Amino acid sequence: MNLKSQLLKPAELAPVTVTILGGEFPARRLTAARLSEHDKLVRKYQEDNNGEQLNIQAAQLVLDSVLDENNQPMAESVKPTDLMEVHTPLAINAAVAKLIQINFLSDDAEDTAKKD
Repeated sequence: MNLKSQLLKPAELAPVTVTILGGEFPARRLTAARLSEHDKLVRKYQEDNNGEQLNIQAAQLVLDSVLDENNQPMAESVKPTDLMEVHTPLAINAAVAKLIQINFLSDDAEDTAKKD
């Protein structure tokens, strides 16, 4: 494998168990590009005072992170509006905070995510 291929090969990370939305779920760490995209959209919707899109974006991040029984993102089978119909904005935003934590903090953030 040449160096460029090695550099651009995605790391295979094991799913992390997070306690969110009233249960324990396997979740994946997202790429820097995906997290950057989320951040840009959140800032745009905040500037536009668009609460509905902020809620949809938060739900989308949860669904992009949480994995189903086949280790596929829930976003492949669940829409953000489906999640929003059964959970409060507070609960979804708390889930986002935990998911952001496992993406940006050290490996012991996983242990913290499991404890919370």
